[in-house]
Amino acid sequence: MAAKMHCWRLLLVVCLLVAAILCVSLIRSFVVTGGQDVAFHLFGARYSVHAQHGKLMLMGLPHARASDALEARDFVQRLSNDDLRWSVHIWPRDDSLNAKAWPAQYPQWREFSKFTDGAVMPPLLEALEDPRRFAVAHVLLGARYPSLRQGMRVVSPRPQKGPVIKTEEDGLLADVTVVVPPSMQKATKSVRGKPFFDPAEFDVQDKTLVRLEPQQRFELCRQWDSRLHRPLGSTHHGLLIALFLAPPVWAVWRWLRQRAAVRRGQCGHCGYDLRGSFQQCPECGTPIVHPKATSSAPA
Repeated sequence: MAAKMHCWRLLLVVCLLVAAILCVSLIRSFVVTGGQDVAFHLFGARYSVHAQHGKLMLMGLPHARASDALEARDFVQRLSNDDLRWSVHIWPRDDSLNAKAWPAQYPQWREFSKFTDGAVMPPLLEALEDPRRFAVAHVLLGARYPSLRQGMRVVSPRPQKGPVIKTEEDGLLADVTVVVPPSMQKATKSVRGKPFFDPAEFDVQDKTLVRLEPQQRFELCRQWDSRLHRPLGSTHHGLLIALFLAPPVWAVWRWLRQRAAVRRGQCGHCGYDLRGSFQQCPECGTPIVHPKATSSAPA
């Protein structure tokens, strides 16, 4: 009996905590611009809950079975951020530098392009959470779905001369230390009295010159969740709050009812009249709890 009471009290506490969390989420769904998202894993799949304007939506990838899923997962497991090809452009107008990330070249790209979307999308989304693979997974997703890419952001208001330049690739930020090969160092020309440099492009051979901040992978995960996840179900905050508040409200109502019955001299469990009974209820056997008498202060 004691174990059942402890389990019941634990259930009431959990219901109250969940209801409080839902109330906070309800308020934030109206305050936070664009809503809020919480991601989680369930049965090996990644889902997210989107809260906006008092509505909760379960977001996830459409369930699809692919015959090449195991092969695609093995391919993504072998990937590394070092597989990216970083190229540096020298702009002819002001000799400024700009870097860009590209997917790995043939034959790795050919192997990747043969997988179906349903096979390669889930392991790439999982790789976004891995500090060793988040950058290559992000670039491959951008190459796979070019229509979902966002516009390039300005990472430096002034032309970058190096040796360390900042670059942005669809939300992926990196610091690249530029070492210009001797074959690319060309003489300055003059066009109408202004300096002019020959356009040039070269690859960064030493991958240690590219610095990626691993913490940005969390923002990239949220970015691709919002792009690829589709609604799987929805409900309202009020319905869930009422559902989780029902057990505590029922427990309080039952406690008040039992208390009133004891004051009337009845059994708090079955309502049997206990006048003439002293130890337990003759009807259900519940021990009798006599209300404490309140002594009045002397006049």
